[in-house]
Amino acid sequence: MAEIVQIFTNEDDDAYVQFRYNEAIIAIVKRMPKRWWDKPNRVWWFRAEDARTLATVLYRAGYVVFLDEAEFRPPVISYNGSGGSLLISYFQSLPEELRKPMYRAMSKVLHPDTGGDTELMKQLNAAIEAFP
Repeated sequence: MAEIVQIFTNEDDDAYVQFRYNEAIIAIVKRMPKRWWDKPNRVWWFRAEDARTLATVLYRAGYVVFLDEAEFRPPVISYNGSGGSLLISYFQSLPEELRKPMYRAMSKVLHPDTGGDTELMKQLNAAIEAFP
């Protein structure tokens, strides 16, 4: 049975994540920008704008994710084959305010210095440059 992770956002533009102790989930959360541990409440806090990014990463890692009490499923991206990269198609599908946060999150995973792939990082850079 897959482990459950719950993410909640609030009106103060913050979000927090709750889960049973799991070192793999902690490692994923620690990759989030501007996150902090709330020891008394035993939750990780981060910016609400990064909630969907974290939910997507956790979902892709095989966890059952709830975002604000609804089961989370990332959007399905279809590639139209028109010659552009899949990442450019993906960035086209994102609202403008989510493009930079998604770029930051993806670059942490794809950058060669963190064990990522050089070619995918080049595609990511081309995708973000396509939308100034």
